[in-house]
Amino acid sequence: MKIPLETQPRSALNRPMSSMRIIAIVLLVVGSSVSCVAPLHRQIELTQKELTKRVNEHFPYEKIAGVFSLTLDNAEVILSEGSEEVGVTLDATVRLGPIKIPSGRVGVVGKLSYDAEKGYVLLYEPHINTFELPKVHDEHLENATKIINDVVTNVLPVVPLHKVEGGTRWVLKSVKVEKGSVWVELGL
Repeated sequence: MKIPLETQPRSALNRPMSSMRIIAIVLLVVGSSVSCVAPLHRQIELTQKELTKRVNEHFPYEKIAGVFSLTLDNAEVILSEGSEEVGVTLDATVRLGPIKIPSGRVGVVGKLSYDAEKGYVLLYEPHINTFELPKVHDEHLENATKIINDVVTNVLPVVPLHKVEGGTRWVLKSVKVEKGSVWVELGL
């Protein structure tokens, strides 16, 4: 018995496909593309009000050194349009024993960072940019400066400004201040 040989090989391209099959394939391709792209990027808006509230949860902060004490309180987050940095101002009150010296202000500036292990957005490497304690005498200014530097380098960088759910898989891509909010972009 002889089997006739075909002159053209059969392939998937030569066979007519039903329109239902084509639609199913297109939906699968588009659906898998969307599901793969969507979780690769995340943008978070942090308002000035929200950030100020988060920082104030960790204040007042009081440090006592002998008869000298310094209290930092009433934090306010300052945002500058177009910047990548976030500012924080604090009231600074000095006491010498029972004597309260009129308050001044301390301004701090830093960039935001992301701790993937904890899922927190934090203030990274903050530093003092303004320091006004006009009524404090020079002999006490050194103590005040040491305490403020301690708070700036050891307290502010561990204040969680935002908790990201499912945070361990994200990395910080960009930070920008726009329209009165900080926009944090996270990606994989």
